[in-house]
Amino acid sequence: MEILAHIDIEEMIIGAFCYLHKNMEFGDFEVMCQKAFKSKDSTVRDCVGLAIARIDDPLYIPIIKSAIENESIVELAEDLNKVLIQLECK
Repeated sequence: MEILAHIDIEEMIIGAFCYLHKNMEFGDFEVMCQKAFKSKDSTVRDCVGLAIARIDDPLYIPIIKSAIENESIVELAEDLNKVLIQLECK
């Protein structure tokens, strides 16, 4: 049950980032993503990476590169690198 609740929370966070992307100026959304990638909570960092993957816009390549450089969790850095590869293929 706890795992399902965690997945639901992640999906809500990702959905919120995608919603905000559609309703904010690029610069404001960019700043919000940069701040989210500095969160102490790895779930938040993971979710913003997944949201950027879902948005699928190469404009976010610099943000993802910076997040990869600063990520302390190897698995999360690897996941962010997959997002980077996806965006670079656009």
